[in-house]
Amino acid sequence: LGAMLNAAATALRSGDKAAIYVGGAGLWKGQGLETAGLIADTTGCDIICDNAFARVDRGAGLPNVIRLPYFPADALAEMQRHETIVFIGARVPVAMFGYEDGISQLADPTKQRLIMID
Repeated sequence: LGAMLNAAATALRSGDKAAIYVGGAGLWKGQGLETAGLIADTTGCDIICDNAFARVDRGAGLPNVIRLPYFPADALAEMQRHETIVFIGARVPVAMFGYEDGISQLADPTKQRLIMID
């Protein structure tokens, strides 16, 4: 875990357009959302979450969380804006259904630095 956290910290400080992709309880106040906000404030990265989630806390003092768009082309465009994405409590998202444009993978490990932290 320490090596993954070090890799994530180095990647977020690299100057690349970066994002933290947070899932699950990490979207709740007191469960990591504030920490993600502090990291985002320090590094300038975005915070992204799934389109469908059980709960996300919002309001004064909490960071802005970008909800991944539902339609695959829009979701792909959002994900491609980032050179580095650190996934915390989330898996790499995929498109919901087989649309005609054939998009299924929303992140490309050959073109983006993807770091998974569970």
